Parts: sequence; structure tokens; C-alpha cells
Amino acid sequence: MDRIQALWERVGGAGRRWIVRAWSTARDPLRVLPALAVAALLLIAIPLIVTGLSRVARAGIDWRSEATVRWHRAEGTVTGVRDADGMLLQLRYRDARGRAQRAETYVAAPTKQWIRTRVPIRFDPREPGRVELIGFGSHAPIPALLLAGAPLGGGVAALVIAISLW
Repeated sequence: MDRIQALWERVGGAGRRWIVRAWSTARDPLRVLPALAVAALLLIAIPLIVTGLSRVARAGIDWRSEATVRWHRAEGTVTGVRDADGMLLQLRYRDARGRAQRAETYVAAPTKQWIRTRVPIRFDPREPGRVELIGFGSHAPIPALLLAGAPLGGGVAALVIAISLW
């Protein structure tokens, strides 16, 4: 019981000290503006760091899983196109055993090439629905990792500025 009471007194004392410090900061306008700037930068930095870490982790996992795939090349026939912040293509192709397969693939980046009825593709033989167009878009892991790390860099920069202001 004495431990709980001592802990309660310690927490209450820390809270009172924090409130006194906050009131003294609020009364001095030269302290308010940097404190508000630090709070705003922390509100920006924390979500950016969390987002950046999750994107970098996902890019790393995608890169690792991409390295384990033994892609097979084929030629696919475009059977449908849908606009979805890029193009979503429905394809029909024959796998290595000659079986007809259907898949959908997404082309995000605009390209200078025309997409014709027959397109070169590569597919994962273990997962026939996983298809990528050859020559459309970039599948390089380094640019994807750099794009994923951009929010992380912004969050770390905001955190460094907030710490330096404090």
C-alpha cells in the first residue's frame, strides 16, 4: 500500500510541476511561440515517421519476395481496360504448360508506348494471377525504396527541427 501511495504522490508531483511549468511558459510570449512551433512540428513528424517506416518495411518485403520469383515470359491478349488512377488491364495468356489463364495487372505510370492487343508479359508460375507487363513501368527496387523513404526523411527532418527549437 505504501508503494502505491508513493507512486501516486510521485505522479501527482510530476503533474503539478508540469502544470506550473506550462503556466509559466504560457505567460511569457517569447516562450509560447517556440513551444507551439515544437508542438506543431511533432504533430507533423510523428505520423510521417510512422508512415515512412511502414512504407520502407513494405518496400523491403516486396523487394525480397520479388527476388524469389522465377518469372516466365509469355504474350498476353488484352481483353479489357479500366481507368483506376492509371490503367487496370484484364489479360488472357497461356502459361508454361499451355493452360489458359486470366489475370489483371495495373499500369500506374503514363508511358510513351501504345498498349496494343497483344503485349509481352511475365508471370509467376506459382501464382498465375500475378502478371506484369514487360516494358511498362519501373520494377526497380531502389527507386521504390527511395519513394517509400521520402515520408520517413520528412518526419526525421521535422523531428530534428523540433528538438533543435526545444
